[in-house]
Amino acid sequence: MQLPKINIPKKYLKIGAWVLGVFLLLFISVGVYAYSKREALLKKMMAKAIAKADKDYGLKIKIGSAGFTGLSAVNMKDISVVPKDRDTLSTINDITVSVKLFPLLFGDVKLSEINLDQGKFNVVLRDSTTNIDFILKRKKKDSTTTKSKVNLGDLASDLLNEVFYKIPDDMEIKNFVTTHKT
Repeated sequence: MQLPKINIPKKYLKIGAWVLGVFLLLFISVGVYAYSKREALLKKMMAKAIAKADKDYGLKIKIGSAGFTGLSAVNMKDISVVPKDRDTLSTINDITVSVKLFPLLFGDVKLSEINLDQGKFNVVLRDSTTNIDFILKRKKKDSTTTKSKVNLGDLASDLLNEVFYKIPDDMEIKNFVTTHKT
């Protein structure tokens, strides 16, 4: 069986090449612009996350330095997390987090790698207070909402997807210490 030969006029080939070239040039220019603005976007998103942690949980988060290392990896140094009026909860000397690029194009953040070097997680219990109270407190429910039936299958599926998609493909943790003081 032989395929029929298709003759495409040169005029249409030139038009197609020009359209493809314009789209390729537009795609490259948008990529270069986004690449040049990613440091500013990182700083803005970190400031937003730190403000949310302070407002919602009363956490003071300090990050010494943060920046990109490679196309999709973020490196942060000298991180400390201190609950309001409590002892230090966590310190991290150096952490690198890398995300998968293809799911990121569709708005899904999936981790591909986490490297942590010299971290400490410290739980302190004093009388009836701890430095992890912000985790143990329940948020007050809004009394204006009406109760509706919950589909437990959908809820379980969403919860499992959220948990399993956050597990990275590759994780390396060095010198991580957890302590518990009473």
